[in-house]
Amino acid sequence: MTGLIIFLLCVVIILSILKSNNNPKDVVVADSSVFIDGRIYDIIKTNFISFKLIIPSFVIENLITLSKSSDSVIKSRLAKALSLVNKLKKAGSNVRILNVSLKETEDMTSKIIDTAKALKGKVLTKDFNVLKGTSLKI
Repeated sequence: MTGLIIFLLCVVIILSILKSNNNPKDVVVADSSVFIDGRIYDIIKTNFISFKLIIPSFVIENLITLSKSSDSVIKSRLAKALSLVNKLKKAGSNVRILNVSLKETEDMTSKIIDTAKALKGKVLTKDFNVLKGTSLKI
């Protein structure tokens, strides 16, 4: 049931991006959950949705930190997520790694939301708590 809810939330986010006139200058800031999920590569590759995907450096650092887990399943999923980030970097001109330095005390959700606000962009996430946080902070 939770998987279905998360899937429906992803669909709502993607539809809201599509609804924004599909402007290639639209900025979308992705969090770690997007890369762990892995489906973003196929979306970018099809060029069906035209937006500039921003991957903040702290998201990559977070994936690297989490990949050092002793749990082999988590380690494997995060290795795939990091591989996906590398594939996306090579995929095209609409993907950017953004070196962002925010307060170390800020939690990941706040960092994502603040980065999207600063860029006048949107947040792309699969994490319900981040989605809930965006509605509270906007």
